[in-house]
Amino acid sequence: MSNTDALHMTQTARQGAFSMGFSDHDVIELIQSLKADHFYKTMTPNNPNFSANQDVYKAPFKEQNVYLKFQKINDYYVISCKEDTSI
Repeated sequence: MSNTDALHMTQTARQGAFSMGFSDHDVIELIQSLKADHFYKTMTPNNPNFSANQDVYKAPFKEQNVYLKFQKINDYYVISCKEDTSI
């Protein structure tokens, strides 16, 4: 993912990113900076009729700890982007 045209975010994820002061360009930069050790877990869907897993990453970015959740349907969607308060 190299530009904002390829970025698919839910409204909740966009609001979370905005509340941390991140633009769409910042979210792209955050995604590009992820490393394997930022991977936290894979979550299975709560709804048995839905099959897409969600991958969760926790990463430092711009002096903040970020919780970032992805889901692959057709393209990757950022479904959560918020401050990680577990640290």
